[in-house]
Amino acid sequence: MNHSAWIALLYETESVGIFRFVCGMVRGDRALAEDLTSRTFQKAVEHADALARADSPRAWLIAVARNEVRMSWRHQRVVAAARRLVDRDRHAAPDRADGEWLDLIALLGRLSASDREIILLIGLVELTAEEAGAAVGVTAEAAQKRWRRARGRLLALAERDVGPSHRAPVPHA
Repeated sequence: MNHSAWIALLYETESVGIFRFVCGMVRGDRALAEDLTSRTFQKAVEHADALARADSPRAWLIAVARNEVRMSWRHQRVVAAARRLVDRDRHAAPDRADGEWLDLIALLGRLSASDREIILLIGLVELTAEEAGAAVGVTAEAAQKRWRRARGRLLALAERDVGPSHRAPVPHA
């Protein structure tokens, strides 16, 4: 039997159990559970050779599903941190040792230098648009416009995939 047919059979026999496990882990969020279950089987297709070498394909699938759930939680924390930052929450910056802070810095690193600068000045340092504009050599209106655009780009990045380095790892057989 080829990998595709075998994975299709695994899907038929294991998808309900995987879905139930994931749904329980994400507290009944059916849409998220469906997405994460789908990603689990997508990983199975992408890593069919590793799955084929696994002692227990069912355990391999559960490990992938568990990793997907954990990455989803991490993503939600990063999105929340980004929202706090762009909403200018006074306590937006988590402890520097916190993984959330490192993820937020990585997310900011995906922005252009000027977007990152204005987000940090207004969102983190809490300068006014006038102060931020003076610091970077533009008018308060230009700084405010940059802030609004940069906020939108940061939130869009946060809402999408956090990045390849944050994808759930696949267990090795």
